[in-house]
Amino acid sequence: MSTPTSMFTTLLALSSALGLALTPGCENRVDFEAPAVGEEVGRQYLEAPGVEFLTAVNCAGGPACVPVSERWRGRCEALPRVIAEAGALSGSKVADIRHGQPEFAVNAVCARLVRPAWRLLLHVRNAPGRAQSEVTLVALDAAGTEIGRSVQTVLPGTGFTPLEVQVADDRISSFVLWGMRDAGLAIDDLTFFEHT
Repeated sequence: MSTPTSMFTTLLALSSALGLALTPGCENRVDFEAPAVGEEVGRQYLEAPGVEFLTAVNCAGGPACVPVSERWRGRCEALPRVIAEAGALSGSKVADIRHGQPEFAVNAVCARLVRPAWRLLLHVRNAPGRAQSEVTLVALDAAGTEIGRSVQTVLPGTGFTPLEVQVADDRISSFVLWGMRDAGLAIDDLTFFEHT
């Protein structure tokens, strides 16, 4: 008869052979397929899977969405807007985070999680014909303190680039992602992981 330890070892070996990852807890994903094209994304995913997209105005009075040291770069002036995209990671829609006129454009998104997470994974693409952009994902705890960061250079027209932050326990309560003004950034398949 198998013991629980040997059963777990067998399951772990099998998952590795199949290219699967066993991670503790609950995986929550937002693929941006539910809202209509052109719709802003705010509270649509608040109940399930448990994330709310915010503007800087919505952040006032609560935990900061952007660390004080980064507020000049990570201005979340508008909500992401759903657009159709043939190259989406899942389905046919992504969330465009570029806002404003070219000389005053902002590429930023802010969100808070209903339940804290230990891992955050977000995929970003840069539209063809735009400038390459350094993109920064910052995870914050409930007090608005930065607890993790991921930075990647995202080239235009090359598909989606993953950015990921992991911490030791469920402390990620909100996040902000931003890129350079001349980029054309969109996000897809936001995934966050909670322990159960």
